[in-house]
This record gives sequence, C-alpha cells and structure tokens, in this order.
Amino acid sequence: MDEMLFRVLEAIAGTPGLDIDGLAKSSHIDRGTLISSVKVLKEEKYVHFTAETEYDVTPTKEGLSYSKWFPEEELLETLHKSGGEIPLSEIKSQIGLIWAKKNGWVEISSGKVKSVGSAANKKYIQREVLDDLLSKNKSRVADAVKTHSDVVKVLESRKLVVVGSTEVISSIQITEKGKDAISGGHHKKGEIAELSREIISRREWVGRGFRKYDINAVVEGVYPARRHPVTEFIDIVRETWLRMGFVEIEGPMVESAFWNFDALFVPQDHPARDKQDTFFLKNPSSIEIDDVELKASIRSMHKKGWEMPWKEGLATQALLRTHSTAATIRHVRKIASSLKKGETARLFSIGRTFRNESIDYKHLAEFYQIDGMIIGDNLGLSNLIHTLSEFYSRLGLVMGKDIHIRPSYFPFVEPGMELYYTPGDGSSVELLGSGVIREEIAKAMGTKKSILAWGGGIDRLLLKSLKVDSIVELYKNNIGWLRNRREIEV
Repeated sequence: MDEMLFRVLEAIAGTPGLDIDGLAKSSHIDRGTLISSVKVLKEEKYVHFTAETEYDVTPTKEGLSYSKWFPEEELLETLHKSGGEIPLSEIKSQIGLIWAKKNGWVEISSGKVKSVGSAANKKYIQREVLDDLLSKNKSRVADAVKTHSDVVKVLESRKLVVVGSTEVISSIQITEKGKDAISGGHHKKGEIAELSREIISRREWVGRGFRKYDINAVVEGVYPARRHPVTEFIDIVRETWLRMGFVEIEGPMVESAFWNFDALFVPQDHPARDKQDTFFLKNPSSIEIDDVELKASIRSMHKKGWEMPWKEGLATQALLRTHSTAATIRHVRKIASSLKKGETARLFSIGRTFRNESIDYKHLAEFYQIDGMIIGDNLGLSNLIHTLSEFYSRLGLVMGKDIHIRPSYFPFVEPGMELYYTPGDGSSVELLGSGVIREEIAKAMGTKKSILAWGGGIDRLLLKSLKVDSIVELYKNNIGWLRNRREIEV
C-alpha cells in the first residue's frame, strides 16, 4: 500500500462513519484525492462505504415557463372551450401542435385542428415529471429520474431541463483487513502505486516493488472532437458528386412559389401547395418575379398544360422551399441558353428543405436534400440510371440489389421514376424521385437540350450507414450517442 492510501486509511480509522466531505475536513486531504483513494481501498477490501447517486436538475428558461402548462395542454384546453376544433390558421404555438399531434390528441383535416379522444383534464406525464424534477426534494427528483427515465430524456431533448448526476460516498468504515494493515504498518514495505519526488529523494523505493498496471481497469473515457454525423455524411456526398465531375450550386431557403412550384409545372391547385404541406411566410409574404420573359413563358405553359388561369399572386407567395430543386432550376435558367451543341452541364446541390410533415421515424419537418441535373444533348433514362447507379455504388450500394427502381409520376418530369433502398428485411425506404424534365419546362428555361433531374433526402441513406432506426435519433443531439456512435461506412 502506498503512503497516500495508508494516510487515507488512517484518517478513516480515526473518524469512522464520515462522508467524503467530512473526511476531507478532518484529514485536510483534498476531496478528489480522497474519492479516488477510498475507491481503491474498497476494491482491495480495506474499507467499505455507501454510495448513492444524487441528481442535479437545472431548468432552462423555457422549462420554467412550462411549470404550469405545456403548450400542447393549452392547445387542448383551447379546443375544449371551442367545441373540439379550431382553424389551423389560429394556432399560436407550432410546438404545441406538433406535440399534441404526436401524443395522438389532435388531428388536422380540411384546414382545421380537431381534438381526438378525451385527453382533456387528464394528468400529463411530461408535466408531472417536470414538476418532480423542479422540486427541491432530492428523493422525489431521484425517483422521477429512475422511474420515468424515458420521459426525462424527452424533457432533455425538448431543452427544458439539464440533468446531471453526482456519486455521493458516505458512511465510510474500515474493515478488519484495514485495521490489520494499519497495525502492521504495511504501507512501509508495500508496493508503490505512484512514484513521487519524496519516495525517490528518501529512497523509500528500496526493497519495495511497484504495482503492476491493470490494463483492464476502468478509466474515464477521452472523447476527442468530431463532426456531427449529418455534417460528416454531407461532406462525403459532396465529395462523391465533385469526383464525378459535377459542379455544386446553391440557392435561397426562403423562396417564391414561382421557383418552388410554378417553374416546375406544379399546378396552382396542387395539394402540395396547401398550408398542410408547405410553410408559407408572413414576413415577407411575397417575392416579386423579376424575370418578365420567363414569367410569360410559365404563364403560357400552365394555361396550355393545365387548361386553367395562372394567377401571379399565387406565384409570388413567399415560403420555405420544399425541395432544393428550386435552386437547381434557377441555375438552369442562368446557363442553359449559353450551352453550345455538344456541351454538357452537370449540377448538384445539398441544402436544407422544409415540409409541414407529421414527425415519425422517417419524416421530419426539416431535412437535407440532394438535388442534381444534367443538361446535354439527347439524354434519356438510361443516362439517368447510369449516373445514379455510379453515385450509389461509390457509397457502397448496388443498383438492382440494394436499390430498386419504380416508375412514378411528378409534374415536372416525363417519364419519372423513384429509387428505393431495400435492406433485405422486406422493408423499403424511398431515397429520391427522378426523371427527364418536360420539354416545355426546358424550352421555358431557354434550351432545347435534354435535362435529367433527381432529388431526395440524404438523412434516410445515413440511417443505413449508422445502423439506427429513426431519423429523429440523428437530431436529438444525445451527447453520449454522438461521442460513441459508429463510424460512417461507405
């Protein structure tokens, strides 16, 4: 036993039954040294003690504001007072709506939010657990953390509380083995656990051995800085397209309905343009269309193709883009007319997109999308399939084995197809939609060349590499998972 351990053992023998803080005060040994020494002494059966976990809860400003009512509870109360339904446009808290829908309390139909079942006046488990966590009663806090650990994780993910823990060591007692060690002065001839200047200068190492390193001993983890997996995967995808000869382009996230829908031949009465699918903005509420020539071409294309009036007011509506194709088609307009015969342009973008989705394991209201286009002469589906096959093969996926093609319909392509990832367990996950841009759109953009296009989320593709079951896991920012997650496999 080394000198410090022996000193701590003597302090415990002299004042048995203390906790760490009491022992630190009586022995004048710093707290950190005592904790590590006492644990070593217990492992070697010189002492025993009681260890309990105390939880430290720090509420956020938002968490304190929820101490009485959660926004989803307030929404339910409003619905109760309004006869069970209110217009979607009157919803003040999107957070409340999201959680009420997730809890199965409400449904959205025909532009109205309607209550489902009879959840009103029932105790809400999230509020109950939050009340327990914010109480000053340590046993009540500990019971809440242990009994409702899943709810506590939800409250942490909602950024309402930060929960920390501390191991409390108390009732430290010396054992018979410890008493024998003190009476025999075993520290003088015992093994040296840690070499110090005093041991060397006093030649106390003479005749004593050194404790062997235990390579299996549990040590505190070291977590070097690393990028978020989504950021890391985006860089991998970007590098793949660049190596294939594509040029990256960007576009605004706040977009006009003209570029998001009209320029892509989406009819103005299409369901995707409804508030239930698209986030429209109040400020700015509209974005003017500067390209007068293109505006006239799009107006003509819609009138002829859909046989209905085209309203400029709908086209100028401001929104959060629902796909990054809006950015790509903007760039096509800039360069298409300048491409000479035999010249080809290969474009791609990676950007954040927004849709008013119900949140589940494979849907979020905000996600990253890859989008690409090839402008060239006499291009068709075979060229598109070859390009996508090459891209996915570089990510370790084989067309026809891991990925399958299904014909599909999109307003702006003809023909169109979808690609699905099939992991082999009978399930399938949609990766992207693609096809050949319609001739009338290409003509409106100023070219007679063929345009191949594709677009889809990359988050779902990342699930396969990280072997997680839900997109939500990627964005919960669970520090433990982020530190210990597996490497991205491509």
